[in-house]
Amino acid sequence: MASTTTSSAGKRAEKEQNVNTSPPPLSSGVEELITRLRENGVQRGRTEASRIISEAETRAEWIIRQAKEEAETIRREARQEQERFITSGNEALEVAARNMILAIRERLTQGFTHRLREQVREETNQHEVLLGLIMLMASASRDAVEEAKLLEILLPNTPIESEFSEQTLMDQLLDGINHAMLRDGVSFSPLDSTESGIRCHLKGEDIVLDLTDSAIAEQLLHHMLPKYRALLEKVLF
Repeated sequence: MASTTTSSAGKRAEKEQNVNTSPPPLSSGVEELITRLRENGVQRGRTEASRIISEAETRAEWIIRQAKEEAETIRREARQEQERFITSGNEALEVAARNMILAIRERLTQGFTHRLREQVREETNQHEVLLGLIMLMASASRDAVEEAKLLEILLPNTPIESEFSEQTLMDQLLDGINHAMLRDGVSFSPLDSTESGIRCHLKGEDIVLDLTDSAIAEQLLHHMLPKYRALLEKVLF
């Protein structure tokens, strides 16, 4: 009975030993492989993620740098365009202002010329002025007349505005001349209807002394216009 018990115990011990020394099951190796793959995958994933992040940061920095450079280029071009616009605008304003001043100067000069001509015409249409010119020229030409040179004095022949007379200015002047003061050889002829003043023609010498309104005005303008323009330059510029 004792031997039977001992034999049974031995068999159990041998069985347990066989169990403990048997090779591990196949699923344990698969799990280790899966674990290693997982760890390697995680590591590679982290490395790849780091690389992607680094590239993304580098790319982002490049994009930001490019954007800043483009923005600076746009600002610089905008400033240059603004400066060009301001410069061209100022130049255009200066040209417009100068043209306007020149136009004003020209208009004032024309007005001055017109007023001077009108004033000379009014003066040379005055009866007393014309008589004085006639007597002055007749007296100044005394020597030439005495040398048998003919003096022709041309007088304005414009009609006198009067309800009671149809005389011309020439008729009125001739009526007022003291013929004793004139020398023989002095003759009178009419000017063109548009002229006032007088014109003297010394026929023997073919000399003409022009004292008409247009000739006097031209001489006055020749001396006065430069001074008037210089005055305008000081005022306008």
